[in-house]
Amino acid sequence: MEKNIQLSDFPSKKFEDLKKRINYELLQGYQKKTTTKEHIDHWIDEFKSKIDEYSRENSLKELIKNDKDCKDFNYIIEQIKQKIYSLVNGPGEQHMIKERIKQWRENYFRINTDLTCKENDIYIKPQLKNLYDFCEDNIFIKEKLTEIKQSDKCQIIIDDISKRKDELKPKKDMFFRQITSTKINDIQCNPTILDNQFPFFKCTPRAEPNAIITNGEHVNSRESGEKLLPELHFTSGELPGGEQISPTIRGQTDANSNSSSNAIGIVSLPILGVLVSSFLLYRFTPLGTKFLGYFLNKADIPLNQEGETTDQMLFNTSNLSDTYTENIQYNLTYQKT
Repeated sequence: MEKNIQLSDFPSKKFEDLKKRINYELLQGYQKKTTTKEHIDHWIDEFKSKIDEYSRENSLKELIKNDKDCKDFNYIIEQIKQKIYSLVNGPGEQHMIKERIKQWRENYFRINTDLTCKENDIYIKPQLKNLYDFCEDNIFIKEKLTEIKQSDKCQIIIDDISKRKDELKPKKDMFFRQITSTKINDIQCNPTILDNQFPFFKCTPRAEPNAIITNGEHVNSRESGEKLLPELHFTSGELPGGEQISPTIRGQTDANSNSSSNAIGIVSLPILGVLVSSFLLYRFTPLGTKFLGYFLNKADIPLNQEGETTDQMLFNTSNLSDTYTENIQYNLTYQKT
């Protein structure tokens, strides 16, 4: 799974965890009027113990593994020294504190022999650190561009880099004059980078899987289908949300309906013609009588097989005929009288 890159992953931020551990910002917040020598001594003692603790939990060899890392580490130590110097009175106290920090550093690197970082490997002009940080982060962005574009922290990253660029650009001429004093072997950096367009990409965060299907509902389930059906009620000529169907689409629909009606009419006309012709042949030609006689003969076959039943029916019919004849004769006689 691809990592969700954020600002803390950028190379210029790699010493932030160490700075938090040694209470770097606490020292930077000290004011000369309210800070005593006891405060400073306590902070230095805490610094020594906490950085030793940090080195046991984390590999400083990974933290300080190239030319720029060494300069960044020495930059932090130098900033600590300069801050403490500003808090004490007199050159005597400053010298004493300077020796304490120097002694700690020498002992630390003597014990950690795998670290190759010389004390004088520094930024000659401290302002150049911010420019080199900017160059280093731009290299990182190009190497991790796809992951950064898809990160949910993408816009935060863009805002941070853009802000830093705006702060550095007014100092571009100064950087041109100073950059020759500090060359970093593993970082290609030129003040002209501040003229380049940024951002040069757009954020395209990955879609969340639950953005389409939520609460355990499945598209193929019958239950989901039943829940979705009530959502689809809308009037003819309208789409969900009240949008109207375009005249082109409606015309196409009407044309399709008319085509279906015409097709039905064309198919039904021959059938209707056959039915009418059959009726006329039956009603007004001898063929109708022949067909009727044929079907009646077929129908009489089962009746003749019943023998006595058929004779009885014929006898009853004969009697009924005689009675009917007598009634007719009687009526005729009565009328003559």
